Amino acid sequence: MSCNFTLWGIVQAGENDLARMSSLLNFHTLSLGVVIFITRNVNRIDIGEILQLPAYVEIEESLNRVDGVHPPSEVHGILCGLLAKDVAASELRFVRLILGEVSVADVLAVEARDQLIALHAFTRAQLQDASLGLELLVPDDADPLDERISAACDWARGWVYGLAEQGITRANQLPDDSAEFLVDCMTLANGEYEAAEGEEGETIYMELLEYLRMGALMVQEELQPLQEVPGLH
Repeated sequence: MSCNFTLWGIVQAGENDLARMSSLLNFHTLSLGVVIFITRNVNRIDIGEILQLPAYVEIEESLNRVDGVHPPSEVHGILCGLLAKDVAASELRFVRLILGEVSVADVLAVEARDQLIALHAFTRAQLQDASLGLELLVPDDADPLDERISAACDWARGWVYGLAEQGITRANQLPDDSAEFLVDCMTLANGEYEAAEGEEGETIYMELLEYLRMGALMVQEELQPLQEVPGLH
């Protein structure tokens, strides 16, 4: 089953950032500080949709109650980075990265652990879904735009961290396209961005999310290609 798609994304950046991103990622650069990029074809097995993505605010509240050091979007990025290299990466390893050792006597820690386990199961399924239906754990659309953009950068930071936990810390350890995405996530993770106001800012944010979403799926495909099931239509 072949899924053909073309993704156009726009990211606002300063002049230096723009030049760096363009040269590293082979983006097509336009005027007015925007970048346009295109994804490519992938093949995946249709495993259907299961479970449900835990709510951002619920994860946030659980992590706050146990003094978690990673914000929710970064947590999800870490998970996606772990699974990108090894889809069999266990929920126990993921939980330990986020919470450390969890005592069964600690009710709040157990609650946070259970939510992370649910997040792990849902995300692992989506990363193998033929419909390319990966959802990023980010704040609700009603939240302030600057908070949502910050969360997208948190996700990128987490993804870099998760991949590093799998031993991938340099772009030259990856295939070309995945290496480009890693460098871009590093740029997002280390920068501070301000969105334009109104509809333009919302468009930029949505395109940024789509780039991160499709980039994560692309890396998953390049590192762990899924094979077609004979006779599957």
